[in-house]
Parts: sequence; structure tokens; C-alpha cells
Amino acid sequence: LVQINTKWRSVKEEGFPVGLTTGRWKKNNQEEQSEEIRRVQLYTTDTADALYIEPIKSLGLTPEGVITLQYALKRAIENVFQIESNEIGVTRMGDPKMPNIFLYEAAEGSLGILSQFIEDTNKFKEVITEAIDLLQYDDQEYKEPASYNDLLSYYNQRDHATIDRFLIEDALKKLKLCSVEIKPD
Repeated sequence: LVQINTKWRSVKEEGFPVGLTTGRWKKNNQEEQSEEIRRVQLYTTDTADALYIEPIKSLGLTPEGVITLQYALKRAIENVFQIESNEIGVTRMGDPKMPNIFLYEAAEGSLGILSQFIEDTNKFKEVITEAIDLLQYDDQEYKEPASYNDLLSYYNQRDHATIDRFLIEDALKKLKLCSVEIKPD
């Protein structure tokens, strides 16, 4: 995995300002003539098990539905494998109009969680079943799009207005019925 941080969200310029003489980070609005400043982009690398999911059209998901599905899968994986939320990461990749889901093991070293989807194809169905149970579609009194008991967390606050469990109900039912087939390269 290579993660690149190109800039602050609140700033238009790419990169982070650093003084070439002192090596100290500078504020974006800092006008300091004593040393030359260069804008740099930061990156880090790691090796981890990952799962890349391309939601197909027959699932009928909107971009908001894909965002919701990524968090439902993440939370269901955490519950099935009994791991902490910081041990599994998720992000969307690709075209924002139809994003894909990238799940990865965020804990140092490999936990061997995502590789279990390859070793035991029933694990995928177990995760989908957990996601359906987690989202409480049978509870007639639960009318909110999401809560901190299911999809919302501190880590996905940026997407809270987008996350809606009702957007993925049909897709989860379809995924529960499907069979997993592993194709060798």
C-alpha cells in the first residue's frame, strides 16, 4: 500500500511547505524570507492484505450507496473477526461517480483476516449476514439512516450526511444470495 498526502483539505496549493535550510514545516500563509521554501508531498508505504471490490451495476448502488456499503462491510468484518476498528481500513477508489471499495488490514503486520475470504468462501456470506443483522432492517422502530450503533463512527464523520443504510438493503440481499468463486490468475 502506498498512501500519499498531497495537501491540506483547506488549501488549494499542492504539497506542504518546508524550509530547505532548517527542514522545519512552515505554515501555508507564512511569508518568511530567511530561507527558501519548497512544497513537498508526503507518502508512506506498507505491506498488507487487501480486498478490492468493484460493485457491479446489478447491485443498483448509487455512489452514496457504495460509500454506505464500504462502512457496512468494514463494521461487519470487525464484528465477525472480533477486531478493533483501527485494525481494518477502508477507502473508496476510482471514479467518484461510481467508486470502488478498497479494504485493507491497517494493523502492523498481517492479521490474516482478509486472506480468509480466499481460504473459506463462506466467510464472505458470514460478513454479509452480519452486515444485514447489524443494520436492523427488521426493527420497525429504527427509522434513522444510520447511527453510531451500526455505520457511523468518529473515523467516517466526513461521510455522515451521505451514509444511509436503506440505500444498501437490496444490494446486501443480493450479495447474500450470490456464490463466491475464486479464479486463479
